[in-house]
Amino acid sequence: MNTTAWKRTLVVAAVLAGGASHGHGQEQVAQEVPGPDLGARVTGAPVRIAEDLELSPLLADVWVHRSSSVLDGSPVWANGLVIVGEWGLVLIDTPWNDRQTAALLEHVETTLERPVVAAVVSHTHPDAMGGIRALRERGIPVHGNARSAQLAADSTSPPPDELFDIAAEVELAGVSLQLFWPGHGHAPDNIVVYQPDRQLLFGGCFVKSYDARGMGFVGDADLVEWRRALQGVAERYPRIRTLVPGHGQPGDRGLLTHTRVMIATHR
Repeated sequence: MNTTAWKRTLVVAAVLAGGASHGHGQEQVAQEVPGPDLGARVTGAPVRIAEDLELSPLLADVWVHRSSSVLDGSPVWANGLVIVGEWGLVLIDTPWNDRQTAALLEHVETTLERPVVAAVVSHTHPDAMGGIRALRERGIPVHGNARSAQLAADSTSPPPDELFDIAAEVELAGVSLQLFWPGHGHAPDNIVVYQPDRQLLFGGCFVKSYDARGMGFVGDADLVEWRRALQGVAERYPRIRTLVPGHGQPGDRGLLTHTRVMIATHR
């Protein structure tokens, strides 16, 4: 939804000299009243859907879903988004598996009283599209990069079905999204998702959080190209207010520089 859709026009009747009682005409002056700040952070306690799945408010009509999977004996929590649109919900990345994804879909459709009508996946790793079967079983269209579809073809995972190459602008349930493949970073197919009305960037695993203790899995990464790609994202989206990484706490556009520094010092 464009920001202008949130603005309202207030029509003020100004009575000309002599006043209405004298039968004089009225002049209507349009004054634009700013709408709510969609990019303002909101607070609230997480809603626990299951032991390994929760939902937390982030911005106006934007929620962060967090799911965990046990890797090397420890739970690893991953982030995604649920965005409330005019007539439906948009999911950005799935939880780790189909069970969690089905539970998330049921919960948000019940509590937010709208169906999930579309999804976007940021790359083919399970913390981004491990629950894609649950979406496909419901007939929910899944947007993703063409490289993700190619990589999925070599695995047992269904591919996204609405594809783009470098960049695309889509409107899903009235929500405007900009999808961008910045180059090979954390994975060869990693994309970022920008919501301009809220100046919100979902960086996924392409971006590290301030509380990250290390680079995590880099088996599919190109560390040299990753740093260049981060700079490209910073230049393309100079007005980011909120940036959601794939793991850890949301931050601001400084996460792009933070990630570049972490890559440079990675050994």
